[in-house]
Amino acid sequence: MKVTIRNLLLSHPLLKVFAVFCGYCFWLLLATNQITTRTFKVPLLFYNLGKQERIVGPEHVEITIKGQRQALHEVEKYIPSIHLDAATTTEVDKELSLAHGDILLPNNVNLINYNPVTIKVHKEKLDVIHEK
Repeated sequence: MKVTIRNLLLSHPLLKVFAVFCGYCFWLLLATNQITTRTFKVPLLFYNLGKQERIVGPEHVEITIKGQRQALHEVEKYIPSIHLDAATTTEVDKELSLAHGDILLPNNVNLINYNPVTIKVHKEKLDVIHEK
């Protein structure tokens, strides 16, 4: 009698359970180490801004990052942002070029792209209303 894998699996229930378990472990191993890319909209935040000033410009930048699926889920939890120095801007339109160091990401996540690469911003003085 010829023994085939199909006959062997159909005749022994314990082998069926073992085969399902091995298949699940193999799937889990491949699924957790999968490298993926994601695109996020992250806010632009400015520091060194005077109390009577505000920055006029885009509020968000779209970034594309690449890394392991689990690491990208961690990035989703803390929502990264881009921090720029407001002291370098003036009341005239200024183009700021974004750099990889402007956004803080974990070491196991790579920044692939951001759009726009340059942003136009300028400062405006806020009108102060004095109450009597």
